[in-house]
Amino acid sequence: MKIRNFKSVFSLAILVLMATFLVGVATAQEEAAPALGANALMMKGWMDYSEWFVIVTLMPTVIMMLFIALSLHVARPMVLRYLNRMTLRLGADILWEAWIIGRDVMILAAVGLLGIFIVPRVEADWNTGVFIPAFVLGVITLLYKLASDTDADKTKYMVATGLTALTLVAVLVPYSIGPLWEQKGSDFFMDTYLIPLSNADTIKDVKIAMDDAVNAAQKGDNSTALTKAQEADTLHDRLGNSLKSWDNAKSSQVEDAFTALTNAANNGDVAGMQSARSTITQILTEYDAKLGVLD
Repeated sequence: MKIRNFKSVFSLAILVLMATFLVGVATAQEEAAPALGANALMMKGWMDYSEWFVIVTLMPTVIMMLFIALSLHVARPMVLRYLNRMTLRLGADILWEAWIIGRDVMILAAVGLLGIFIVPRVEADWNTGVFIPAFVLGVITLLYKLASDTDADKTKYMVATGLTALTLVAVLVPYSIGPLWEQKGSDFFMDTYLIPLSNADTIKDVKIAMDDAVNAAQKGDNSTALTKAQEADTLHDRLGNSLKSWDNAKSSQVEDAFTALTNAANNGDVAGMQSARSTITQILTEYDAKLGVLD
């Protein structure tokens, strides 16, 4: 039984795949954008998180499609025995072509998804570049099928089966050691969205607590002033190492200023508290601007 000529169909499919990939590469390049407002940043964060969710959800689908394609390759002798027993030749021809199309479309769809995953912008954010070898092997497999009639020659068919198996392995290996690529995506989402939003809220809370401390000290309520000053110091600890990573020297100034703030609050020194608050506010405002989260 011979395969009908599907070369034109596969040529068109591969051209569409390559064109889609190249257009994706061209349109995915982002120019420098101005700082986003908190709501806009949050929305963009959810969009990027959705992108990440789609990637980690569809990757098992890629594995399943390649596994099905490989299984159909291996099952070729059984399929031939079954079709040779059929008395209706038209039905046998239809089933044979459906089997071939289903097998190769599985590979084409898997390679197409891998091409989307390794678009430069996506790869830079989520570290999906580990799947580039699988994409390359998938393209080679499709091109080999396009250039030769693999179902008419046993050796060529074995080569095509081997290439399909290698493509599946090239996906399984990096997927099985997921933390090496998934962690970067998680860190990107945290560093780009969650931490800036959280730190911006923390800075606001610190400023409010310091204002309450100074106001209480001006009213002669030293106990409340000390409590609020200590609360501001505790709140600023939520910034963690991000403030130190931004500017170690200014982080040390903030620590010294908080010590001065609590000491001044304990002694009822309003002027000292205002001076310390001014230093802290100036540095935290600079850091807030660096986060890119505007009101």
